[in-house]
Amino acid sequence: MPTHKLLHHVLSIRNSKPVCMTLGIDNRCNLNCTFCLVKHREQTQMPLSLARQAIDAFPTIRSVELGLGEPTLHPNFAEIVRYIHNKGLKVGMGTNGTMLPKHNKDFWQMFSWLSIGITRFIDNPFQEIPDYDWLPCRHSYILVLHQGTPSSWEQQLEKFRAKNAGYVSIRLDVDANSKTKARFEDEYPDAVKYQERLLPYKGICYWACLKPMVYPNGVIYPCCSAKHGDYYRDYRLGMVLNKFNLQPIWVDCARCGRTEELSMIHKFLNDPDPQFM
Repeated sequence: MPTHKLLHHVLSIRNSKPVCMTLGIDNRCNLNCTFCLVKHREQTQMPLSLARQAIDAFPTIRSVELGLGEPTLHPNFAEIVRYIHNKGLKVGMGTNGTMLPKHNKDFWQMFSWLSIGITRFIDNPFQEIPDYDWLPCRHSYILVLHQGTPSSWEQQLEKFRAKNAGYVSIRLDVDANSKTKARFEDEYPDAVKYQERLLPYKGICYWACLKPMVYPNGVIYPCCSAKHGDYYRDYRLGMVLNKFNLQPIWVDCARCGRTEELSMIHKFLNDPDPQFM
């Protein structure tokens, strides 16, 4: 569920009743992108039984986002998707797209949306560009500009767009150095603006009350975006197999993509003026 839609459910924070969740079923990936935020984490998979329990642990959710590594590598990927779909929940996924042809068109009709990474096609002009327009669900694309992005990237992107309709979100590697950032400030400044949205956030985080993240080992976290520091030790909210309570927690994150939204939520929940929204 997009962020702007999540904010319509801000009152659910007071009741700790999330409207969707991110389910990290597999930390592995069959690619080795230099800019990946997940590649340095423990390469684990979520057991099928735990995936079912994690989904059932949040009875108020309306949708499930499969995330973290490459979800399609999970040996029970199809069973997990069908379990979500048969519960009447929407399902979406971030994927590198390599395993999409493994399943037929009917299977992908169970999805509400897909976000497909296309950076490898832009980085390698000799790699064949696939046609994703056969997919029946709504799908968009993500291109990450990074230190190794070739000078021909815009031409490659045009070749991709010639074969594929759909929106392409162009982002700068969140760990890009100053030289890379300066380069793309000239070539594609909007990508730099995306990176600049990732600001330090110190304060109360409400995100788990809207969209909790469940790691492959069943631990619940506020989100999946942190990479460094003591995040995974300090910000645990419990286990799906035990009793847990999704409450706002105090965080000190070096990089957060939702600083504006969190400030807005905090003001709404604490401002006595009923006119605020």
